[in-house]
Amino acid sequence: MGGRINGKAAGLDATAEMAWQLGSISSGVAGAPANDVHINAWAGAFRAGYTMDVVPMKPRVGIEIDYASGDGCAGTGPGTAAAGGTCKAQGHFNTFDNLFPTNHGKFGYMDLMAWKNQVTYQAVFDVKPSPVSKLQVNVAIMRLANRHDNWYRASQAVYGATGAGNNSSSIGRELDVHYWHTFKEKFKFEIGAGHFWAGTYITNGQNTINGGAQGTPNGSGQNWGYVMGSILF
Repeated sequence: MGGRINGKAAGLDATAEMAWQLGSISSGVAGAPANDVHINAWAGAFRAGYTMDVVPMKPRVGIEIDYASGDGCAGTGPGTAAAGGTCKAQGHFNTFDNLFPTNHGKFGYMDLMAWKNQVTYQAVFDVKPSPVSKLQVNVAIMRLANRHDNWYRASQAVYGATGAGNNSSSIGRELDVHYWHTFKEKFKFEIGAGHFWAGTYITNGQNTINGGAQGTPNGSGQNWGYVMGSILF
């Protein structure tokens, strides 16, 4: 169940969206009923911005807050962390399911976050140097909604398995810079670059990142970039 509303007025634009998941799922335990695990998860997104139409290059400043619930036991005790095994054993599954993810650019262009056990705060600034081009800068702060659940990447796969002793929700910060330009309405060119600064969830060494052993710090960040062209026909 869910809903979405958006609108524009006098340079202001805003979008709000919420979704609630309910029902049941099987724990997979031998002899247990088919629907013995209760699902209760939710997610929300809010975006607002202001465009200065009377200013050259029409700058826009905006903010965005995205949230998706996690569960308090997926990363503790026995069970399969990737499947929330411990939570299922306790009869509940409160981690929001991203279903069919199309997350690219929603929670950072580096695809480090799913709409799943996360809180993302973003600030956005863009200008239009010409009617057919745009330069955009995004800054995102990424956190876990529940530090006892796992870190899920855009594909929904477990990117960092949360250790039982994890005491941090800070995934890190991401900076993205993009430029788009259209030539003669048919050819579009874009270039982008990003940098990720690791938070204490990664650097405290209590969690498994990319298959690394727990107890070992896992680096300080990542760099990313791309160049792309497309032809419309």
